[in-house]
Amino acid sequence: MIIINSEYAALARIKGFLFTNVITGILIAFLIGINLFQNKSIVYKILNNGLVVFVGKLSYSIYVWQQIFTFSIPWAGSSKLLSAVGFNLSVLLVVAYLSYNYFEKPFLKLKQKFQIKKNIPVGQGL
Repeated sequence: MIIINSEYAALARIKGFLFTNVITGILIAFLIGINLFQNKSIVYKILNNGLVVFVGKLSYSIYVWQQIFTFSIPWAGSSKLLSAVGFNLSVLLVVAYLSYNYFEKPFLKLKQKFQIKKNIPVGQGL
């Protein structure tokens, strides 16, 4: 990603170059595509690390709750900003974990109850 960002910055300096975002998107898609088929690459290993997978499962809950917890604590003062950020992120992860387990998972299970199952006999295609 650092390489892509530096390329992005270099292209952004070219006056009139309009397709910087398109090129960045294509490069990211290319990197993802390569790593889908190479199980031994370093990117594959990083993305399939247990911690990364865990945060991935919590990602929607983090998205839902992040606005509440990504502010500095007013009573902490500016000198304790780093500890306030650490505290807020810790609380955010705990709330996201609870939200995932007690709200998301039950609703994801409901999806299976209401799923329409179509039984099409073999050889009866359109």
